[in-house]
Amino acid sequence: MRHVSAKWSHMDKKLKEPYNDMAAQDKARYDKQLVEFTHATEGIHHPHIFDLRRPRKSSDANDYHS
Repeated sequence: MRHVSAKWSHMDKKLKEPYNDMAAQDKARYDKQLVEFTHATEGIHHPHIFDLRRPRKSSDANDYHS
């Protein structure tokens, strides 16, 4: 990774331009999709990941002490 980073930092701006343009286009696409998703899911409850976990059985707690 260091090699790539060093190479990028020493590249000419003209050589970087196509990659920066692609990154800008992808960021614009992401931002647009994020807005669309946010509007589409407005008012819908999105549970937190911990809300989706099943409660532990009491026997599971004993497995850790054995």
